[in-house]
Amino acid sequence: MRALELLPQSYYPHLRMAPHRARTADGRELTFDPTRMVLVEEYLAGREASVECVVVGDVVFPLIVHDKISVEEHATKVHEHVLVTPPERFTAEEARALREHAAACVRALGIRDRLCHVELRYRDGAGPRLLEVNPRVGAGCVADSFQTFCGINTLDLLLDLVTGEASPPDTALRTTEPHAMFFLFAPRAGRYLGTEGLRSVLRLPGVETVRVMQSPGAVGGDHEEVFLAGVWARVSSAASAMDLHRQIVNTITVRMG
Repeated sequence: MRALELLPQSYYPHLRMAPHRARTADGRELTFDPTRMVLVEEYLAGREASVECVVVGDVVFPLIVHDKISVEEHATKVHEHVLVTPPERFTAEEARALREHAAACVRALGIRDRLCHVELRYRDGAGPRLLEVNPRVGAGCVADSFQTFCGINTLDLLLDLVTGEASPPDTALRTTEPHAMFFLFAPRAGRYLGTEGLRSVLRLPGVETVRVMQSPGAVGGDHEEVFLAGVWARVSSAASAMDLHRQIVNTITVRMG
């Protein structure tokens, strides 16, 4: 009941849909009101990862696996603090299974000529399990990851996909040097005044890009994660990524009104 009460005031109004009807394969007509309905699913434990895919025509190329090495779960939101590529916590066979499962999910949905961001959890003894499929470029520094590991400019590729001029991408990664992306989140709902210290973050060893993801103003943050900034950096390992994350957190100050 609490979820249904909060749903009409949810943080992402552009994702709300008007009541609508849909016809099933056997001819039945179903009515949906998304602001009055909640899908309850089984909680999936396991190591979390995302797979970045390129779909040319109906052929899916699962190119990059991001290992979410620091995920903080709250009652009503999840903060993914640190993601590392190549994935250190997954064996080569497990990473292959993640890529194959992500590609199978995208194919099953019939998605064509898109970039797709697929999130999964790997359950020991059971393998990959799907969390979500987003037919878009992943948020934050995923575009930097495509450029670093695949030499792909995502804006150019999107244009080629839309116009039907995209070629199959090279599936061999350009580098195996570990990189990490870091996200900064609004600690709570309120008036976001800004984040101090981002220029200093850019001067930390290994940091290549700092992306501002939120303008000052009213933000959510109590019932949904709100991304403030993303950081893309070279690292030597998952452990060094966690150390750099501590330095980033100690360097910045989030101002809330």
